Amino acid sequence: MRDEVTFDLPPRAPRRAPARWPLAIGGLVVGLAIGVLVGSSNRAHETEPTTTSGGTTAPSGMLTAQEHVALAERLERNQLYARAAEAWREASRIAPPVGDARARRLFRIGKNLHLAGQYDEALAFLFAAEAIDSTRQWKRSIDPMVLEALSALGREDVRAYQALERAGVTPETTTSQPGGEALARIGNEVVTQLDLDTFARRMVRRQLAPQRHFMTADAFADGVERAMEQFKSPEQRRPLLESYVTQELMYREALAYGVGDRDAVKASLVDARRQILIDAYVDHYLSQSVQIDDAGIADAYNAHRDQYTELEAVRVDAIVVDREEAKHLVDAALASGEAFDAVRKAHGVDADNNAVTSWITRDGTLPGVDDARAVLAHLFTLEPGQVSERWFAGPNRWSRYRLVERRDQRQLTLDESRDRVIGQLRQRKQQEAMQRLQETLRGKYAVEFPSGESESQP
Repeated sequence: MRDEVTFDLPPRAPRRAPARWPLAIGGLVVGLAIGVLVGSSNRAHETEPTTTSGGTTAPSGMLTAQEHVALAERLERNQLYARAAEAWREASRIAPPVGDARARRLFRIGKNLHLAGQYDEALAFLFAAEAIDSTRQWKRSIDPMVLEALSALGREDVRAYQALERAGVTPETTTSQPGGEALARIGNEVVTQLDLDTFARRMVRRQLAPQRHFMTADAFADGVERAMEQFKSPEQRRPLLESYVTQELMYREALAYGVGDRDAVKASLVDARRQILIDAYVDHYLSQSVQIDDAGIADAYNAHRDQYTELEAVRVDAIVVDREEAKHLVDAALASGEAFDAVRKAHGVDADNNAVTSWITRDGTLPGVDDARAVLAHLFTLEPGQVSERWFAGPNRWSRYRLVERRDQRQLTLDESRDRVIGQLRQRKQQEAMQRLQETLRGKYAVEFPSGESESQP
């Protein structure tokens, strides 16, 4: 799973009454956060088991550091920010990061706490990340978060001080993150192109998710990029931006109303977490268990060659009329030798839409006629360029056809069928892999069915 940082806009928490903090809040909170991380690191070394894998193994029955990282990333993508922060902190407890990785981890914890509206604690981690960020790679992201958190806490005096200290950052120039010009504003926060691109990519991945297991990782990534092309035009970006803002406002209102504290919502979040973990495990298992190579593709093609054929088909165009008088005019014009296209334009209705069709097989469909099967049977007797002598009735209309082109049935080559072969082979291998996994897990966890209960496989 990729270790990526997303930059969603933070939820707006109810403002608290201002408190009288000392002006030097930054230094105090930095010390507190670093102390928290150091203490957590020390406790991790005291409690974690001895391991040869760099201190990433958790006690028996617990998640490893890598599993906590995977969980945290999943929770972030599903906007469960408070839980994501917990997962990141637990990963750090098991395997404390060092150097630049430590600054990155502190920033990520602070960012998630900020997104969850836990501004006090978020400030501690953001200041701590800033203090040890030797490359200053997080500064542009930390600056607006610190100012926004101070505003949410009612600390406008300290915020003004921090704004001056942070290279002249002011409410007029604050952005949610580096991402280009402002596309919209929500209060003092700016929605940038990076915000919108992140939102669109997350939406596209959700839409394409049902196809994920039938594609390679590269093919899925290519599909996401192709789908993202639709949002490059101004006509598509505007509704996308409005959707982004609407969802952000509704999310903030949901937080403000405390719907997350409702029992039904809590149960749904538990179910979501369960499904996230299952999906992550299945993705990992199938990526390790299902391997497809050229030899396997060739074997699958040769074993099912009869499935990979191009059926006999025709392409036609038509003259369509809606009056008996027009039928006679068309018959006379064609009999006199006038060109089919000229007659269609002169006497046909909706002439442009009755031009050449796509390929139609014998058992295909033909719109605008009462008995498509009879029409197709007749059309397959014509030669290219030949016009039917008959009119075929449809709902308040009649059609007379010309055969434009026909093709014979033929065997498709492996190259022509490759994508289809790979898709079917992948699906078959995944079904077999999931069957093996189910049997293995039932044995591992000693599953027993009561006498008489069905043990049929799904």
